[in-house]
Amino acid sequence: RWSAIGLINKPLFYSRKKSNLHEAQLNLKMLSSLGLKSNFGLSEIEALYGFKAQIQLSSNWAVKEKTIVLHPLSHGSALEWPIGKYAELAALLLEKGYRVAVSGTQKERDSMGASMPWSHPNLIDLGGKLSLGELLSYLNEAKAVVAASTGPLHMGAALGIGALGLYSPKRPIFPTRWAPIGPKAGYLVSEEHPENGQLPFSATLVFKSLMALLDEETSN
Repeated sequence: RWSAIGLINKPLFYSRKKSNLHEAQLNLKMLSSLGLKSNFGLSEIEALYGFKAQIQLSSNWAVKEKTIVLHPLSHGSALEWPIGKYAELAALLLEKGYRVAVSGTQKERDSMGASMPWSHPNLIDLGGKLSLGELLSYLNEAKAVVAASTGPLHMGAALGIGALGLYSPKRPIFPTRWAPIGPKAGYLVSEEHPENGQLPFSATLVFKSLMALLDEETSN
């Protein structure tokens, strides 16, 4: 930014706002100032990951088989999918025999109220209960994560689990810039930017897309 021009010793001039590169590619372009390779394809970036979970979870948070993590909110950092739709998706997953873990901060958990089927024996409430490191370890043991373009989605993608992101086509928040990068990562993008601020996907579409990403059959 021009406001920082006097504070840097190796200026780089390229546009982020108008770029069709991914955020990770734009960040790696800064390596050119050090004389290092700076142009990377997305598959090359995926191959560079050395991301590992370091924290051992307590027995209280042991991740059972076939656990899908839903991370509905984003602290306003992304366009979100309605909580009611996440509840519908949770119901579809529970019906198919998955365990569903709902993550977020305590404030986010409070804002969800009674919208999720919290009483279901296979729904796990993680709201406000895990540190960032613990959430990383939890994701590492899970089968997949579904979220808007926010941290836990990219953490899951980097760990190599299924990571389904939900996006608007609007610049600069579109998936071209912010899609998850990973061997089992994918995304849905709406046809138009929703003027009401909430992504319009049906729960059935997200469910089927997640099953396809995980290469699992569905009769729904």
